[in-house]
Amino acid sequence: MTSDSDRLLVQQIRDGGSPSAAAWEELVHRYEGRLRAYVRRRLRDHSVSDDVVQETFIGFLNSLTNYDDNRDLQTWLFTIASHKVTDQLRKRGRRPYSKPSPCRAACGRSSAGSSKRGSTAEFRCSNSSS
Repeated sequence: MTSDSDRLLVQQIRDGGSPSAAAWEELVHRYEGRLRAYVRRRLRDHSVSDDVVQETFIGFLNSLTNYDDNRDLQTWLFTIASHKVTDQLRKRGRRPYSKPSPCRAACGRSSAGSSKRGSTAEFRCSNSSS
């Protein structure tokens, strides 16, 4: 169940006018940090995470007519954020985040495109002992 203060904020945003701007700022202030932490843990990319949090709030505004006041606002926002994170991961091509290996970082090369399937050419780092 959503708190009374959250319910009041949502009602003020729905009503529009000057109180809605203050209510919107309060809602963003209240949830932005938690949403950002959640998204950053999932994506591990700070610049993209900020965009996803912004898209989450836009998604909330777009779905405001469908929001049920009896549902928890935080749950609603995190559900939207979860969908936005999934969208972002799809854009990446479902490749999980991985730190470059010390070998790749030292050589300044990535393994992408370094060898072709069926080719005998193989990427070897000059720093490796083999």
